[in-house]
Amino acid sequence: MGKNNRALKSVTIIIPTFNAMGWFRDSYAELLKQDYAGKWDILVIDSGSIDGTVEFLKDLPRTTVYEIPLAKFGHGKTRNLGANLATGDLILMTVQDARPRSTNWITGMVESLERHSLDGVCGNQAVPHSRANNPLEWYRPISEPIQDDLIDFSSIQNASPEERKNACSWDNVNALYRKSSLLAHPFRDVRFGEDMFWALDVLEAHGKIGYTHRSKVWHYHHQHPGFTKKRVFYVHYWRHKAFEYLPEAHSRWGILDSIRAIKTMLWHAHIYSPSELIKWLQYNKQLAKESHEITGEFLAAVRKGEEALNILYTSFGEHSPVATSDQAE
Repeated sequence: MGKNNRALKSVTIIIPTFNAMGWFRDSYAELLKQDYAGKWDILVIDSGSIDGTVEFLKDLPRTTVYEIPLAKFGHGKTRNLGANLATGDLILMTVQDARPRSTNWITGMVESLERHSLDGVCGNQAVPHSRANNPLEWYRPISEPIQDDLIDFSSIQNASPEERKNACSWDNVNALYRKSSLLAHPFRDVRFGEDMFWALDVLEAHGKIGYTHRSKVWHYHHQHPGFTKKRVFYVHYWRHKAFEYLPEAHSRWGILDSIRAIKTMLWHAHIYSPSELIKWLQYNKQLAKESHEITGEFLAAVRKGEEALNILYTSFGEHSPVATSDQAE
């Protein structure tokens, strides 16, 4: 290994898993193709998979599997466990249903972090073009920012709830941390949004974070009935808890929405089958309906007070909405 390679920080990629084979059969090989010149490894923390995930991973290069009971999993505490177990100087968080868009994913994330001396840097997500994915969400780059967005305490000091929310739009689907910063500011043990709370905590401690638009992962959730309603509620609820942010009421799906959707499917996705057009039109109308309904319920509960909001919260059960392997691309 050359002198320049020795100077590069080591990286541990952390992936929490539960029944991940629906994605890993195809995506894990791509992950192992990363061209980062420094030392890097993968730490998988599995929460009781029964689909062969652990057996599949145990003989793969660069990979260590640490097993915990499903009952011990928590979005924040499981990632904190990973940070303590990791051997790398830097920790790159992702999820089981994401995969790097390019072989220089690690390299790009490290370059952004080091260039600006950040506590953490968050990359982007994109939906790949696939007939199994919602065509209205396909990645269609037009003009993307070249420069990284840098955020410090001044970005949230005296800021509005919306400005604070935007500054902390962090996501562990694609985020790189200095291990020292993550150990100094561990994730909160919350049911949802541990990543945005981390960004808020670090900024309030006068740390510095950034957002890079060049390093992307492919990531997509096919939203079965009920998934959207639960996820939208959780986003609203935890943003309100973190930033006192209230969303605007979502409008109902109308004729113009249908026209725009059909135009996108025809001109950009090149979908010409009437049955497929109808399928995706109905799918997106259902997503809009669920989002409209739960946003209205959320705002109504906020107006009634904390007790009404907590009753609505508990009605969604004890677990956050998660993708399942039958939703894999």
